[in-house]
Amino acid sequence: MIQNNPLCDFRGLPRFSEFQVKHVKPAIDYLLDQAEKTIEKVSTQDESSWDNAVEPIMTSMDQLRRAWGQVGHLNSVISSEPLRSVFNELLPKVAAFYSRLSQNKKIYQCFSDVYAAQQKQLLSQERKKYLENELRDYRLSGVDLGEREQNRYQELSERLASLSAKFSDNVLDATDDYVLNVEEDNRLAGLPDAILSEAKVKASSLDQEGWSFTLKAPCWIPFMESCVDRSLREKMYYAYVTRASECGKDEFDNSTTIIEILSARHEKSKLLGFDSFAHLSFATKMAVEPQRALDLLKQLSDRARSRAVSEFEMLNDYASSRLGMHDLMPWDISFVAQKIKEERYSFKDEDLRQHFPLRKVMSGLFDLLGSLYGISVVDQSTTAWDPNVQLLAVNNRAGNLIGYFYMDLFARDGKRPGAWMDDAIGRWKTERHTQLPVAYLVCNFPSQGAAASDAYLSHGEVETLFHECGHVMHHLMTKIDEVGISGINGVEWDAVELPSQFMENFCWDWEIIKKISSDDSGQCHMPQSLFTKMVEAKNFMSGIQTLRQVEFAVFDLRIHLAAPPKTLKAVMDLLGDIRKDLSVIPVPHYNRFPHSFSHIFAGGYAAGYYSYKWAEVLSADAFSMSQEESMPLSEIGARFLNEVISQGGLRSSLKNFTEFRGREPKIDALLQHTGLSEGGHASA
Repeated sequence: MIQNNPLCDFRGLPRFSEFQVKHVKPAIDYLLDQAEKTIEKVSTQDESSWDNAVEPIMTSMDQLRRAWGQVGHLNSVISSEPLRSVFNELLPKVAAFYSRLSQNKKIYQCFSDVYAAQQKQLLSQERKKYLENELRDYRLSGVDLGEREQNRYQELSERLASLSAKFSDNVLDATDDYVLNVEEDNRLAGLPDAILSEAKVKASSLDQEGWSFTLKAPCWIPFMESCVDRSLREKMYYAYVTRASECGKDEFDNSTTIIEILSARHEKSKLLGFDSFAHLSFATKMAVEPQRALDLLKQLSDRARSRAVSEFEMLNDYASSRLGMHDLMPWDISFVAQKIKEERYSFKDEDLRQHFPLRKVMSGLFDLLGSLYGISVVDQSTTAWDPNVQLLAVNNRAGNLIGYFYMDLFARDGKRPGAWMDDAIGRWKTERHTQLPVAYLVCNFPSQGAAASDAYLSHGEVETLFHECGHVMHHLMTKIDEVGISGINGVEWDAVELPSQFMENFCWDWEIIKKISSDDSGQCHMPQSLFTKMVEAKNFMSGIQTLRQVEFAVFDLRIHLAAPPKTLKAVMDLLGDIRKDLSVIPVPHYNRFPHSFSHIFAGGYAAGYYSYKWAEVLSADAFSMSQEESMPLSEIGARFLNEVISQGGLRSSLKNFTEFRGREPKIDALLQHTGLSEGGHASA
């Protein structure tokens, strides 16, 4: 019975404890059918208003999005063959529905009529902005195309949905599939005890002797930084940079998928009259046009280049004179850099892990949120998709519930790598009901000990947690009542990282560090002398790191600005040309970075990866206000909340920023923040 299907219950929180794969197809088929009936009813009415046209469509879309969003989320965090199968079966059907709706001339006309009669209908600013976005998106989805072109557009949309899912599946499967098993303990010199302990458990689970190492980030990163055995680092490097490529198993190879995705995107953009997919993508971005993003990336690379060259020379000299490596290779970079860092600053990154117990990090993070935004975060007992998942309620200063978020922090098989935030439910307040916002916060931290609460984080993982929590606050603390522009909805993609990167800055504030860290005994906080060394080491290798991010962003833009490549060789040749201009580290011919570049081939960052750097300019400039004007946390937080976070997609992000900062953004703070400032001035 559909009434008992947990995916069709929209009265409150998702019913994850009752979810079964068998619920998916009946629920999605039912909701698609209901949505079609709503569309038919609205499109045949004599006169359109907000109440009889816009809101019924919004309701149907919100219910479908919530149910399908739960399915997609679970497919990312507890992927199984049955769930993946039904997800991939329904994906083209769902994509086809959205594509047809986005080209429905009757609904477009209904929305146009409501917008045209805004004075008569007394539409609020929020409702007018929602309609403006909807009408724009209809035009960008081909509502004005002829029937033949619309049919082709829909075919391409369905195809792209399936291809992106396939790309993501291949990366996950290739990552999960690889294991490096080592039986000789004398080859494990340098590796942290925590990594060895997990590798021992992994080997046991696979009925293997010795230690088994994986390509998941909690293992891969410290392995490449710490393993003394150079040949083992080379094996891990090769496995990592050839994931999901023709260098591995055929069933995981993304080579053809990349070509097909780029071709379909280009054809879609041409159908809509754009020169390239990048130009189509920028139609809804803060940067407005690709060249502005490329200009920013050029400024950053120019500032970082000389620093990166000197950093690579330093690595080479140290490797040759101190470690006997006369042919520094890519699999040596992290190891050698870590050795220099240890010698120069007297600590290893992994050594910092003992100072950041998860329990204390969470307590300090929630205290910070209270100081910034006047909220409290309270644990709620719940049963979700994994025993370690927590449900947290967020209350305002008066004790009123604002919303919830699910926190899923630990790596496991069947979970997509990386860290992300996504919205489960958007805030929506009408005369009949109030729908509170709900978010997902997902990471892939290593779990140590029997209980998740016994885990310890590296400082980089602390930054990741703060980053994703910034996204959560952006979604939950909105004051916008219309679901299409509340929270993160309707925010330009290249500005959506501002609240998250703003939060990262607090991971370098001594007053915050005191609250989230402990000393060697597990008491008090880390020594200030160690924190001082952390700050000194913060911009170590910042030149190379900046060029690396610029390389990814430039590749993303140029591959989407050019005519679609017909071969894998063309893709790799383009990346090779970019590396000649930007990279100071030689890259082996077999490196297949694009094959696992999920941000642009399976996520929402296609022709938008530059957004990280774009938003980094905004966040560094925003955070610098507190240092320039010595404003207390509460005042900074209140201002940031009122002018940025709470606004949702109601105003342009540039307007939000200028209202907060008092001027347009400048790149200076980011250059200073990353140690690349050498005088000069430029605007973002």
